[in-house]
Amino acid sequence: MEKIPSDNSEKTAGAELSQQLYDDFLSRALHSKEYSDLMDPMIRRIDEDQVASINDSFLLYGDYRVGYKELVELLANTLGIEAPSLYFKTVPEKEKSKYPSAIYDDKKKCIGIVLSGSESYLGTGKIIGPVRKIAHEMWHAYQHSEIEKNGKRASLYQNNFDNYIRANRNSTNEEILAYLEQPIEAEAYVFGEKFTIGFVEKLIGSLTKERDGSIGKTALNNIAGVNQDDEDEDFFNSEYELKMDQLNRLQKIYNNSRFAGLTNK
Repeated sequence: MEKIPSDNSEKTAGAELSQQLYDDFLSRALHSKEYSDLMDPMIRRIDEDQVASINDSFLLYGDYRVGYKELVELLANTLGIEAPSLYFKTVPEKEKSKYPSAIYDDKKKCIGIVLSGSESYLGTGKIIGPVRKIAHEMWHAYQHSEIEKNGKRASLYQNNFDNYIRANRNSTNEEILAYLEQPIEAEAYVFGEKFTIGFVEKLIGSLTKERDGSIGKTALNNIAGVNQDDEDEDFFNSEYELKMDQLNRLQKIYNNSRFAGLTNK
């Protein structure tokens, strides 16, 4: 269950402290050799064409249900597990903070996603949020899959699920750290970040190719004197401009991130 950090923009002092604890924890955990050995080979399976398709669903069509379904399928392929089903719950914006943004239910083999009625992923770099939270929950699905097939880490996962440590906004720093550092959550948060970094790298690569290819195509059309239908050209330009705006924003987010030096190559 992804609860920390909070998605609520109006943070209390306690929530800000929790965010700092989370950032410090993640900065350490991302450089763990154990996690790198476990996860990096999976991250390298991320398919660029699937990433581009997922991005189109969120960015161009605003079809978050299709986008989430495609994202789960990409993650299932990356992790080598069966894709769980999805359940969407829409709540008023002011009530959204009462719910976890996403949660995996092992008994139903389902990921529940909470959205507000006004939520939109059109434009900017907002696809990062959905990618991170679904990657987190899909790692929990992977952990349960390992238990079912008695994998190498099955006993570790089962013991932790049996002795799960919870935390909330009223928890002490020690309780929050205990929650973050227990194996099943530590792994899920680290994989969520690693997968997001890998996804963004693939998306930046895809958008860069589209940018360079579009520039070349436009130049050739101008030389050949090819005339395009005005309506089609307007649609192409608006789609192209939207993607280029996203590319610029994603590059800034990626380059400015404290974890930008951590690549999955």
